[in-house]
Parts: sequence; C-alpha cells; structure tokens
Amino acid sequence: MIQRILSAGPRTRRIAPSLVAALALVAQAPGAAQSKLLDQVPAEAHTVLHLQDATVVLEQIQRNDVYRLLGTEAGEPLYHQLRSMSVEDFDDMINLGQVLAGEAVFFKAKQGVGFMVEPRGDRVPLMAALRQFTSTPPAGEGMTLQQLGGCEVESSVPLDLEPASGPRGREAIEVAGASSDPVRVMISGPRILAAIYGDKASVRAWTMALCGGAPQADIAPLASKLRSARALHGPAGQMEAFTDLTFFREEAAEALRAAGEGMSIDPSRLIGLDENAYLYGTFALPAGMDIDIRLHLQITPGSLLARLADSMRPLPPDLLGRIPAEVTGLHCMNWDFNGCYALILKALREDDQERGADQIDQVVAAGSALAGSELEQEFFGQFTGVFGMFFMPPMDALSPADVQDDLLGVFLHMGLFAKVKDADAIMEVVDAMLGAVRMDLDFGADTRGFEEMRLKGVEPYDGGLAFGANHFLATVTRRVMDASLATFGGETARSLLSGAKLQAIFDSQQGAAAVSAFRLGMLRELIREEERGVKLPEGMEGLYDTYMVSTLRRVRDGFDLRVQLQ
Repeated sequence: MIQRILSAGPRTRRIAPSLVAALALVAQAPGAAQSKLLDQVPAEAHTVLHLQDATVVLEQIQRNDVYRLLGTEAGEPLYHQLRSMSVEDFDDMINLGQVLAGEAVFFKAKQGVGFMVEPRGDRVPLMAALRQFTSTPPAGEGMTLQQLGGCEVESSVPLDLEPASGPRGREAIEVAGASSDPVRVMISGPRILAAIYGDKASVRAWTMALCGGAPQADIAPLASKLRSARALHGPAGQMEAFTDLTFFREEAAEALRAAGEGMSIDPSRLIGLDENAYLYGTFALPAGMDIDIRLHLQITPGSLLARLADSMRPLPPDLLGRIPAEVTGLHCMNWDFNGCYALILKALREDDQERGADQIDQVVAAGSALAGSELEQEFFGQFTGVFGMFFMPPMDALSPADVQDDLLGVFLHMGLFAKVKDADAIMEVVDAMLGAVRMDLDFGADTRGFEEMRLKGVEPYDGGLAFGANHFLATVTRRVMDASLATFGGETARSLLSGAKLQAIFDSQQGAAAVSAFRLGMLRELIREEERGVKLPEGMEGLYDTYMVSTLRRVRDGFDLRVQLQ
C-alpha cells in the first residue's frame, strides 16, 4: 500500500478516504505525552500523520455512537458501503489498527514514504499486519535479510549498510540517481517496527538512521513545527496531520510560470510559501454522536493569499430566509471575488509581473467583447459576494437502488444562487454571452416577477436561469426552480429560516465565512432498520435529523476549517 500511496494512482485515490477513516478509528494523541517516533521522521519529509497512543483510543472510541453503529447489525449496510471503496486495503488498514498498541507515524517525502510503529505488546501479529498493509512479501521470499545494530533489515535489493561506506544522510540522498528503481524495506528493532519505500539512497540513509547505524544528518523540522502548531491550534485529536508547505515552493513557482507563460515568480513573496506556511489538522471521534475534524491553514500576512483571504466576510444572518424549506443540504459563502480580481492585478504589478497582469486584462477584455459589455463592472461587479448551493432531492429518489443506479440524477436536484446588486444587468450580460454561442433558449417572465431563461430540448433537465429580487438563480430541474422562485419571490414563508434545526446551526456559526450543512436523512433508506428488523444503537435516535456541518473562518494567521455532527 505504501508503494501505491507514493505512486498516487487511481486506486490510491480511492484508498485515501478509507486510510483517514480507518486511522481515525484506531488512535488517540494526548498532548502531554512525549513522542518517541516523531523525532525520527527523516529531515526530507514534508508530511506526517501522527498517532501518539493507539491503546488509549481503543478505550475512548468505544463510547462514540458512530463507531458503535458500524459494529452493529443496523450499521452493516453503512460499514459495507465504506468498505466497498477498496475492500482489500480497507481490511488491511482495520487489521493493522486492531493490533496497534503504541505510537505510530506515517511520513511522506518527495523521495519516498514510510510507516513507523512502536512494538508494544505482541510483535508477531503487529509485524504480520504491517507486512500485509504494505504489501511486503514474507521474509525470505524475494527479500534480502541483513543485520544493523539491534535491527533485522529486509530489503527488496541488497543495501550497503556499513556505516563507513559511501556518503550518508542528506548527502546520500542528494547524490541519488533520479532514475533508480524504488526499494522496499522492513525493519524490526527493539524500539521500532518500520516499512519504508522509496529511492535506494534515501531508503538506505533512513534505514541507517532508524537502526542507529549512522546518525541522522538533520532532525526533521516537522516534529517541532507540529508541536508548535498543536500548542496554537490544538487540542490534539485522535490523529494529527501536518504538511510543511515550504517543500512545495518549486512546484508552485513552476505552476505559476506555466500559467504565466514563463513569468519569473517567487511563490514565497507572492503567495506566502515561506517557512511559516503549513497545514495542521486533527481528527477525533469523541464520545456520543459526533466527529471532530479541525484543520488550520497558516498563511503569511501581507502575501497575496492573505489579501485574497481578507476579502472573505461573515455570512449575513438572514440568508436562510431565501432558501426553500425542502432543502436537505446547503453550502454558502460570502467572498468578494470581484475584489480578488483587483487584488491579483495589484499584487502582480507590485511584484513587477506586468506580463501576468496584462494577460489577465486581455482575458477579461476578450470576454467583454463577447458579451458586448464591460464584464468587470456590469457582470462581476454586480455580485455582492454571497453565494450558495442547495440540494433538495425528492424523497422517492432516495432508495438504495436509485442512489446506486442514478447517483448523478439524484444530485442534479440542486440549485445555485448568488445575491446581486442589479439582476437586470446580470441578465443582459448572460443573454449576450449565450446568444454569442448561439444557444437555443426559451425566455419568459414568471408571475412572481422573475425573468427566466430555459434550454430547449433537454428534458428532463428543464430548469434554467432566473433573475430577480436581487438574486441570480440556476437550477437543473423545474421542480427545484419552482420551489426556489416561490421562496425568493416571497410567495411562501416556508424557508429554512423557519426550520429550527438549520437555523440553530447557522445561529451557532456566526462569523463564519462559509458554512455547509447536509442532513444524514439519506442514511435512512440505506440502513432500513424497520424493513430489516433491527434497531439503531441506544442514543442514536436522532441520527436522521443530524447534520454534517463544515465551517470556514478567516482568522488572523490563516483559515480554520471544522467538521462536526450537529
């Protein structure tokens, strides 16, 4: 699996959700304990997942209702749904989690990846689970066995582990050939079990450092940076994740150069990838019916990214008064993206990137010519920054068969809205742009005062665009459009503002620049407890009226994202 994580192929992208989900089921990181393995992360690592003590979490998560549900007869369909993402890899992860008894660290560097665990308890099942998790052949089957210090080292090719031979540490990694085939290593020592995968020179240097055959050339800054982030943005959850974004400075510069056709851009100065840029997160399953995921993105004050972030504003408290009461999922935000356009141009010109600024101006000018109007003022300038997407599938589209056979059709029962200064001005620009590409449209006026545009001949997707009441609306189906117009036009008072649950959620999130809330009622048809003759675990009676809530807040030094059940 470590090889698949490194290569990031299609299957790995399916593994990632089960990786995070399963790790969150098996570990707890109390902040007071001192890490034994974290300091041994290679200096070249840019990302680390850290589990301080798996023994503690196995006691704590047993009090979490979501975890308990997955282990009951009622939760079998949900468990199998999660497992179906990648059956073999999910099972291997659960198997490893069940035998973990101490600290565990997963690290990733550009040169390779590794997984280190503390051999507390019975080593035999732990080593077997680690071998299965990393898809490593059994000892003696294609693996070379060597001794280094007190460790047994298995490798897919022989490694020169003599301390005095050849370059060591970072020097060895720097002289490694870029085309060298990756090497797989398993380490079994008195204080560590580890699996490493990567280029030969890096794997050799890491192996010698972990086994004490040679001192590590540099202590990874990730350990101290993670602890500092924990102190600022903790408490630590059942799993910690940290990515040092400065490692991606070259990739960011190359992407910016490619986007600007050869512009010379310093991402440290422009977008803030200096030594203080990082992403820190914690994941936990607290007692009761809850999950708690917290992420903090640290960005450099004064950088372009920070100035763009400053264009985010708290959501207005009366927003839900415009949303149909039938909505079961909602995402909304308040971001002045029109102001971002001016900020980007200003930042490019301050950074002597006139060519990039001119290119942006040319793109906007081309769009203005197509629309026959000044897009900057007459289109983008009309948006106030309040945007939203809502989801309201009909109840008869929520059976497992419907979801499985026509998932796209279910999700197309959605609508998009934006608050605008002048709906008529937006309509004129959209009309000109659609006319320029010769789209066949039906035009009409709704009885509630909205102007509408609908595509012809695309049944059953008979929604369209609507303009009025200082709003711009877009829906895929007519059913969602009618419900939206009834609410936005003031025909009915049945909006989410009068719905106690969502209103309470939004009231508790005052100051957030973005809020997402999706009701778990869709699980009812998946679990089907009455049809199957089972019951939800005690304390979970409110499961179907519970919402998965995500909030994004602009804070002094970056962004805070939190995901909970409410």
